[in-house]
Amino acid sequence: MIIINKDNFVDVLSTCSEVAQKSPLQITEQTRLDFHKGHVDIAATDLTMLYRETISVENGEQKTILVDSRRLKDFVKNIPGESVFLDFEDNTLVLLSGGSAKYRIRYFNKLDDWPDEEKHENFNDMGSVQFNELKDIIDRCSWSMFVKDGTKERRGHVLSCLFNVDKNKLTFSSLYDSGSFLAYTEKDTELLDFNVKIRKDHVLWLGKRKLQDFDLQVFVTNKDVNQKIKFVSDDIEITFSTMECDFPLVEKVIEGVGGDTYTFNRDEIHGLISRATALKSSLVDICISDDGFFVSSFNDTDEYEEKTAGFDRDNINVYVCMNPDVLKKIISAISCTEFNMFFNRENVNESAKMMETPYNSGVFMFKDEDFKFLAMPIMPNHRAV
Repeated sequence: MIIINKDNFVDVLSTCSEVAQKSPLQITEQTRLDFHKGHVDIAATDLTMLYRETISVENGEQKTILVDSRRLKDFVKNIPGESVFLDFEDNTLVLLSGGSAKYRIRYFNKLDDWPDEEKHENFNDMGSVQFNELKDIIDRCSWSMFVKDGTKERRGHVLSCLFNVDKNKLTFSSLYDSGSFLAYTEKDTELLDFNVKIRKDHVLWLGKRKLQDFDLQVFVTNKDVNQKIKFVSDDIEITFSTMECDFPLVEKVIEGVGGDTYTFNRDEIHGLISRATALKSSLVDICISDDGFFVSSFNDTDEYEEKTAGFDRDNINVYVCMNPDVLKKIISAISCTEFNMFFNRENVNESAKMMETPYNSGVFMFKDEDFKFLAMPIMPNHRAV
């Protein structure tokens, strides 16, 4: 009989049930358990990612089974007590027990279809990165990782995030809304050079793992197509298939944005934009003078306008329209009290071409230490101040 700590077992099974998907392929609905003396390796896959975690057990025998992910999690969760007892009754049933409760659940041991191919892949060790550092990048840029439901835009660079390491510099890029908005950051790192694109939902899922105190070892397969990237901690392995797509030359886009520089208080501007979103308008007018910021919005029945103390209506340098919801998310991602905003009308055509957008009336860049958030296209204003 195998004995497993219930809380540890439930935690791993909960993660596996997130990975496992309803699918015509039965294999993707299963959790795989590889029992060994003293530990069990628990894994789940949706064919594009694979999660594996190892937990300790008492006793144990050499056996591998596949069990429905959600049923196994629910059964184990409902067992009273601190331990779960497993006993294989025959070649199809496993008995789960604890306290006075007993569940019998059917399992499979045919592994031919299990997509465990990463064991046969040739992974290169690229070094390690601290999970907290990676999570900070993901959290701060998460606003750019939302993919609209029903969008017709399915190009890979809109559905993925770019991780690029070149000469010990990690750059991260994510495009939102068909490439109109860009989240970008760069960090010094000890990682070796690699370039991969990972699905946005996978990146967000990785950022939610509770690995705060861990260093993640990074491995990348040494081939040009169908690449995989694997993150490994002490007891956990997470493997992602990468996407094959062309990503805009975002570094060149960033380098091309200079122009006029304005400095604003983050909380003040965030307040203005937040109040503008209350009108549920898809656009807001923004005016900027040397030392001030003005925003106005309207719908069929209501109007809103507000300005900072330094705004000079007779000395307007910038007058454009923007999506207020995206602008609010960008400013929310800024951590410092004051931030720089760059606005550039020059050399915008080339940036618009690289970002594949039809507008060329201006580019805003919001700079917060190592993070740079780019907003384009900026649409021309649609009413007078």
